[in-house]
This record gives sequence, C-alpha cells and structure tokens, in this order.
Amino acid sequence: MTKFIHLIFFVLLSACSSKIVSFYVVDEHKIKLSSFSFYERKTNILSLEQLKIDSLIEQQISQVLLNKGFENQSKSDIYIGYSITLGTTSTSNLENNRFYNHNYYSYQNVNTTLYKEGVMLIEIFDEQDKLLWQGSKTFKARKSIATKELLIEYAKDITSAFKSNL
Repeated sequence: MTKFIHLIFFVLLSACSSKIVSFYVVDEHKIKLSSFSFYERKTNILSLEQLKIDSLIEQQISQVLLNKGFENQSKSDIYIGYSITLGTTSTSNLENNRFYNHNYYSYQNVNTTLYKEGVMLIEIFDEQDKLLWQGSKTFKARKSIATKELLIEYAKDITSAFKSNL
C-alpha cells in the first residue's frame, strides 16, 4: 500500500513537468552500499521489441551504477526495480463566440488532442525490501519522438539522480 501511495504522489508531483523527481525514504547519509542487482522481471508477457527495450534500460541503469562505483552481484546490498506506466491523455481548447465585421456569430469549436503520456519510475530497495529511494520522470509519446531512445535516456537521467555514500 505504501508503494502505491508513493507512486501516486510521484505521478501527481511530476505530472506538471518533465524534470526528474526523486526522494530518499531514509536519510541519504545512512545509505552505505557497494553492490546492486535487479529484481527478476516477468518478461514472458513482453514482445520481442519490449524485451529489447527492457534490456537496454537495464543496461543503462547498470552502467550508471557501475560508474558510481557499485558492483553488479546476484546477492547485493540494493535491488533495483523499474516500471513504465503509459496512458492516453487529452487536452482540449474551447473557442467561444466570434465577432466578424461587427456581426456576432455564436458558435463553439472544441479542439481535442489525444496523446500518450507516461511515467518512468525507478526504485531502489534494501535487502529487506524496504524502499530506500525513488526517482521518476514523465514523458509524452508521440510519433515525432523516438520513445525507445527517450526511455533509455530517461533511465540514465533518473539513475544519475541517485546519490549514496560510497
């Protein structure tokens, strides 16, 4: 339940901007870690393209943590989980009454734009599955944006926001 509340908090907090939102559940200065690993993901439900993206995201997260001095080990100090939530959102614009050549034309025109909007969430847990840190970033998926590359870059950006006392 706490995990769900944190997710809702981040979605609401980050819905207005595409900046990275991160917070530590425990005092940052108390985190002393040296190794990481990923939670096992249920990949049997993913398409080949999704598996490829999933693998690239995991590689990006791993690279950032390796650069920070962590070691990738099967039994580790922290466990990484990540998720991508995607939904359809819309924006509407209402144009009201118009005046043309001193005549009043009463009509309303509603312009609606549909687009996919999502949140990438990366979470770090300790050995007892206690949440230590969360980072997230929102994105809009459009045909003009290479979503795969965007998600891989966001994985790097979000993970880079994690600081620990190594």
